[in-house]
Amino acid sequence: KKSIHRKYLQLLGVTSMLIASKYEDIYPPEIKDFIFMTDNAYTKDELIEMENDILDKIQFNMTYPTSFRFLEIFRKILKLKEIDYYRCRFLLEIALFDYNCCHFSPSLIAATSIFLNYKLNNMDIKCLENTNILYKITEMIPCLKCLINAVKQMNDIGNKYTAIKRKFEKEEYMKISKEKIDENIYSTIIN
Repeated sequence: KKSIHRKYLQLLGVTSMLIASKYEDIYPPEIKDFIFMTDNAYTKDELIEMENDILDKIQFNMTYPTSFRFLEIFRKILKLKEIDYYRCRFLLEIALFDYNCCHFSPSLIAATSIFLNYKLNNMDIKCLENTNILYKITEMIPCLKCLINAVKQMNDIGNKYTAIKRKFEKEEYMKISKEKIDENIYSTIIN
């Protein structure tokens, strides 16, 4: 949308972090903290001017519905139990790291995570079939295959999902990543 000189790339990056923190954090860092991060390479006025430029160029359009937001909505509608919610979150984070999943819509990824959670845990999917919020199973198959392939890689040595696995081993996430899954179940899910 706008060319920027190389000497302002750090200003662009730090200002983007400022905008993101104002948007997401309850207590965002102050402008002086971001100036400190740049080793005083920029002034408060330059940061504010860049913030205005960025927001103007994107027309203040900062919201993009993520798969996590869709999961939160589906969770309420389907009355997902807490453990199922965390299993789905685990799957969503795996999808974030898998390039092959990036072309699926956020709502499809969220719906597929719910479907996969139900299938992996031998839960009755009739409640999913009776709602209009989720996709038809045939629509989920490409996303499902992608997500299953990513989950299968979790135990490969040196895989890119190590941090996610560690995160979901914690008590606060109900130790979801420590659950054992029968590898044979994947082929039955697709069929």
